[in-house]
Amino acid sequence: NFTGLSTGTNYSFWIQNDCGGGIVSPWYGPFCVSTDVCLPTDQCTYTVILEDSWGDGWNGGLVSFEQNGVVLATVGNGFTTGNWDTAYIDLCTLQSTDAVLFDAGSYSSEMGITVIDPFGNTKLTVAPSGFPGPVTGAILGNFMADCTAPSCPDPTNITFSGIDGY
Repeated sequence: NFTGLSTGTNYSFWIQNDCGGGIVSPWYGPFCVSTDVCLPTDQCTYTVILEDSWGDGWNGGLVSFEQNGVVLATVGNGFTTGNWDTAYIDLCTLQSTDAVLFDAGSYSSEMGITVIDPFGNTKLTVAPSGFPGPVTGAILGNFMADCTAPSCPDPTNITFSGIDGY
């Protein structure tokens, strides 16, 4: 266990075994770890709609979601057939979030994503043909993750009655 680490930070470290009597093993590493950006109580679940305009999945394409430079989720793994798939990702509230093309796959021009917050609001849309070619590491878009319900949500389940003929 490590203590005193900062949240949302990438760390690299090396280890060596001390066998006693002045005998030590070689150094091993570097090992890379990232601390959590926030506590699980400060997260909420976003929906990511994955689209493929050809209908054969993302052909190895992957999109990661990063906050403070830490990858919190990667989507697209397993999307190997069809036009649509859905993924769910947990994001930290009140954090700037980058959607990054982690792996362009074979046909990134067919890929598209829509990110929807827990309250049904679209936070980011990148249509097929909107992906930047096979440029792995390109930022597709950015949005502020927010887990606080709106104080005045959009109306739902609207019904009409007593409609007049004006």
